[in-house]
Amino acid sequence: VLERRCGMPLSGFDVYVSTVGGIRLTEPAADLAIALAIASARREKALDAHLAAIGEISLAGEIRAVSGASQRAAEGARLGYTTVVDASALHLREAVRLAFASAHDEKLDVPDF
Repeated sequence: VLERRCGMPLSGFDVYVSTVGGIRLTEPAADLAIALAIASARREKALDAHLAAIGEISLAGEIRAVSGASQRAAEGARLGYTTVVDASALHLREAVRLAFASAHDEKLDVPDF
């Protein structure tokens, strides 16, 4: 979806996702966080350490709200996360722009993949 909807070339790479302690993720709310982590690795630019991402990603690149999103965001704020990227971004391309703009004070219209 990152390649198709965001124009981020990934087909020439092997992409592996690992979780802390080998926890199995079946929660669709982790989709956006995983996509942003992959985008961060591809761009070789770190995201803000205080950024949380909550949302399911469709094959069309739309970000879908997940159950309990407001409670999750509140818990993230309690844990020190100051920026939340969620379904209000509407599309993955916009979420990637917001996440990198937050981390690097970039203009939102400069995805630079």
